[in-house]
Amino acid sequence: MGVRFVPMDAEGTGFEPVLPFQENGFRNRRFEPLSQPSAPIGIRDWPVQPLWHPTFQIIPTRLQHVILYIIHIMNWPVLTIFIIFGLSRFLFLAKFPHFYDSPEYLRLSQEKNLATALQKSHESIHPVYLFLIQTSQKFFHSISFISAFFGLLGLIYFYYLVKRLFGKKTAFLSLIPLIFFPHFWLIQTNIMHESVDHFLLIVSLLFFDIFLENKKLVNLVFSLLFFLVAVVNFVGNLIWLPIFFGLFIFRRNKKYDFN
Repeated sequence: MGVRFVPMDAEGTGFEPVLPFQENGFRNRRFEPLSQPSAPIGIRDWPVQPLWHPTFQIIPTRLQHVILYIIHIMNWPVLTIFIIFGLSRFLFLAKFPHFYDSPEYLRLSQEKNLATALQKSHESIHPVYLFLIQTSQKFFHSISFISAFFGLLGLIYFYYLVKRLFGKKTAFLSLIPLIFFPHFWLIQTNIMHESVDHFLLIVSLLFFDIFLENKKLVNLVFSLLFFLVAVVNFVGNLIWLPIFFGLFIFRRNKKYDFN
């Protein structure tokens, strides 16, 4: 018993898993493409027990839903890029501070509480990053893990942002250089705060782009919230504010359909 993958459409632009489910409302015991009316429209619409093998029962049901939903909406080339990116980061995490303020961050991560770490930190202070590395030090005994984790999350959100703006092909091709770009590899495997900054800014841009499209205030609020957290973590992130104006102008004057 295993998993087969079949094209989601005639063009073969993506693949969907064919799993040995009970019927549960699914035709021919398979997932229907999201574009069809009878298809699931979100994570909550998946069957109650999506991973049938007993080994998977140790995984919480909600997490099983998330895993299968991600597999369903992505194609395997993109997932492969994410896996390669993750392996190239998590397998090479720095065990010692090597760059810039890394020794200080390591020392501050071992302070008793965040307030003490903030008092002993140099300016400019990175309160969000200090909170994260103290948490990581407590649970994972590694603070470079934070850099790799938020680097991977940032890549995922970057893919969806570029996909919204320029289409699937451009979004996929834009991921490849990021795997091998030395600067990103350094900040995402060492004790450095820039990876967290990148993640917050990309998510802020994504919500802002969604707001420009559907005009829902909640998306603008989330965009401002993530940007505010990025500025609180490092005031120098204000330098990226013109990108939001550029995105606004791009969306307003967009004449081409890249999809």
